[in-house]
Amino acid sequence: MRTINIPAQVTSVEDRIIGNLTLIQVGILVSPVFAAFAVYAVLPRPMHLNLYKLILIIIVSAILFSLAIRLKTKLILFWVLTLVRFRLRTKLFVFNKNTLAFRNVLCSELRNETEIPEPSIATPVNRQSFNQYLPGLRADHKQLSFIEERKGKLNVYINKAQ
Repeated sequence: MRTINIPAQVTSVEDRIIGNLTLIQVGILVSPVFAAFAVYAVLPRPMHLNLYKLILIIIVSAILFSLAIRLKTKLILFWVLTLVRFRLRTKLFVFNKNTLAFRNVLCSELRNETEIPEPSIATPVNRQSFNQYLPGLRADHKQLSFIEERKGKLNVYINKAQ
């Protein structure tokens, strides 16, 4: 006896409403009728057919009809929405494990207690100017060691004196 696996849930099959058209395609194909009525009734000289209204109705209808076409089993409307979402999303993600909670309070309290000068980002820190950022560091309690590496990297080690 041959066994056949029957899937529990098939979500990739869309219901066909009219012929080979789905509900979304029918909605897209009917929407130019409502758009044409809105253009005909709202734009200046309401309820009169003008050349600019006719051109606008034809352009809107052509755009909506083209969105209802299937391309690789997906509607062009969904391809356009995916492209728009991709273009509008954030391109740069910066991970910062420090939160903004209490950051201003703690930094301002630390500056008031120890009166640490604000470091300048543009000027490099050398051994002599580095000591001004650590006012509580005394030579009899701790020892600083600086190890310079390639590409301007400076490792600072603080060792407790014995």
